Amino acid sequence: MFFQPFQNEILIKNLLRELYGEDISLRPLSGGTENLNYVMNERVVVRILYLPQTSPLFYEAKSYLKREIQFVNALYEEELNDFAYLPFQDGEWIFSLNVNKGILYVMQSVYLKGKTISFEKNIIPQIAQKIVHFHDFSKESCIEYQRIPVYDDLVSSLHIRLFSYEKELEKDISNYKNYWELFQINTSILEKAKQAQPALFIHNDLHADNILFHKGKLTILDFGDARYSLPEEDIGTFLWGLSLKTDVSSFPELANLFFSNYTRDINPELCYRFALQRFLEIHLFYLVENQKNSALMKYQKVKFTKEKVMIDYLNHHISFKN
Repeated sequence: MFFQPFQNEILIKNLLRELYGEDISLRPLSGGTENLNYVMNERVVVRILYLPQTSPLFYEAKSYLKREIQFVNALYEEELNDFAYLPFQDGEWIFSLNVNKGILYVMQSVYLKGKTISFEKNIIPQIAQKIVHFHDFSKESCIEYQRIPVYDDLVSSLHIRLFSYEKELEKDISNYKNYWELFQINTSILEKAKQAQPALFIHNDLHADNILFHKGKLTILDFGDARYSLPEEDIGTFLWGLSLKTDVSSFPELANLFFSNYTRDINPELCYRFALQRFLEIHLFYLVENQKNSALMKYQKVKFTKEKVMIDYLNHHISFKN
């Protein structure tokens, strides 16, 4: 969303040796699309983010990262999660370096060994209970995280992107106009819900790659998208991630299993709407964005065709409930 990959590997390696010394071992660790991660000496994960000067977050980036650290470490101190950030030797939590047309940020966290989860029936209740603990903590805690309006006020976390209707796509994408109209309606409903209800500070990126089994316990990783929003968005993002790892025939049972173990008051319809929103925002953006690249456009059309089945299911499920 805000941060971008940084391709100057030589600069990064020199920076890490300057921070940690020459006698270190580094190996790349798979991470998100917006950051680079290295495991240092098999003990610490070093996270590197690049923010261009053109980003709407540019002047609030440090506050954005500080509140992420604050939330992560508060959960750790309450023994609700095993993931934690670590300070550098000078006591600072974030190292920054001005580079060409932007800033590099470096953070470090504990390295947790384990396996990412698969969405099996015996795992779903544990995930639901974990998210309940996070949401209860966020509601009951006295901690106030600095608001970042450019992000927190968005109807959904991916709505930072610019969306436009491309009439040419009507030829290639079946019912493209209908999906665009569905997107407009769903966005309006979520906007009204978000304005009418109090927000919690949420993780906002709960998918399988960010949920780890560490020493026999579920641990949530990667809080980089954390923000103030409705708990329904947190769950909607989880449902979106769940749907990517299953199919329409098994998704309803797993989703119902989640809701039966999520013991806080929640609006399931809004949860499904946030899941639907994430699908629509991704596809309606990239179907336009990738038009000039034939290879990317081919990939996006195939991806949309595959995931359209779940989009249609979510839409019909919501409509049926209403």
